[in-house]
Amino acid sequence: WSLDKRHYGADHPPRGLQLPPDGANAAAFWLTRAWNEASAGIPAWPDSHSMGTVGWRRNKPTAEELAASPLARRVEGSRWSWSGVAGFEFARGGELVTPWGKGVWGLVSKAAGGADDPSKDAQIKACADCLFADFANANHNVRFSWDADPPTFRSVRVGDLQEVAGKWLGGGGPAA
Repeated sequence: WSLDKRHYGADHPPRGLQLPPDGANAAAFWLTRAWNEASAGIPAWPDSHSMGTVGWRRNKPTAEELAASPLARRVEGSRWSWSGVAGFEFARGGELVTPWGKGVWGLVSKAAGGADDPSKDAQIKACADCLFADFANANHNVRFSWDADPPTFRSVRVGDLQEVAGKWLGGGGPAA
């Protein structure tokens, strides 16, 4: 959970931000409620395509997280195309190798609700069975389609909902 004005430099925060976890500082509850009240009270509050308060801490997966996630184990070491461009690799230990530079990948924190919603907006705010792939100063949530031949993914960029398709080129464990 995180509420930070820097998360919303290019977009407005969404309405109805999720409250902090139990035990958080009282100021976090006050600020979140104030922000929710303000956004609810402004009829022209813009639609937002940013994450709310969950999902901003995007760290490489730990060895324990990798062991516990069938998706992360399946993807680790795999190579993909990104919008038809080869050279996109979910390398070991959460390292991401792309034609546009290095980045990180890991498990998307789950927000409340919307897990089965296939919309782009839900893929940002409540992406179940997703990984993140962050590179070139942009955050992306990635959902895989293992039933396709070859397997594919759909990436949605946080903030503007730009969508990109990817295709498996080898490595990892897509047959798992």
